[in-house]
Amino acid sequence: MLKRYLPIILVAASVALCAIGFRLYLTQYSHQLGKEFQAQNVSEIESGNVFALASRLNSLSEVIQWNCLQGTRASRSFFDMQKGSCDSNLWRQKIVLENKSGGQVSIALTVRLPAILEWGCLGFLSLQIFLLISLLLASKQAATREVEQKHMLEMTKIEAEAALGKLATQVAHDIRSPLAALAMVEKDLGVLPEHTRLMVRSSMGRIRDIANDLIEKNRNLKADAKSVAVATVANVRSAEPESLQLLSSLIESLVTEKR
Repeated sequence: MLKRYLPIILVAASVALCAIGFRLYLTQYSHQLGKEFQAQNVSEIESGNVFALASRLNSLSEVIQWNCLQGTRASRSFFDMQKGSCDSNLWRQKIVLENKSGGQVSIALTVRLPAILEWGCLGFLSLQIFLLISLLLASKQAATREVEQKHMLEMTKIEAEAALGKLATQVAHDIRSPLAALAMVEKDLGVLPEHTRLMVRSSMGRIRDIANDLIEKNRNLKADAKSVAVATVANVRSAEPESLQLLSSLIESLVTEKR
């Protein structure tokens, strides 16, 4: 079982590692960008020079990928540029820069990695998710074939036993015919000794029991064959590939988040 699902586990792990690596790099990149911006504009932030800060933010918007660039002083906005959500997710990171000396200036940057890195990561994730879906489908199909083969063997065995039961029933009927004739002449056996008559009656009873037992076993075999056929259909249907809508929609959700 583990051997069958090992490729799926490896692909899923590679998707998770790629997403985690991308997110960690984005976090490091955004914080480094924030430190550099704060170091270059420390005097403007501390003095509350909103005109200079607005000019610097406008220049910053031309050299980085961003979703939101915002500046406030005393809770009043002096700069606000938005082209998407300002919240953090897989593709963007929000950082807030404030005056360390307790001033009222606050700069919020929601930044993204360069487009080539974003599209490279998205392409890799899409490829891995496609591979994961393919492996899941192949695994499900293999499980379906395994169930079908197992029940095919069971059906073959039941059919063979049913054929044997049919033969046994025919033999039982063939036995009953001469047995009925023997029962008719049994009353004429008075000339025989008592122990001989008892032996004949016992033998006839034993033959009758064997015939009845053969017929009963054939009925049970027919019932078993029917139940196995129903179970086969149910198990094969349950082994069919499950809906992969969640996996297939994962790519769409990644693209939506990127927007």
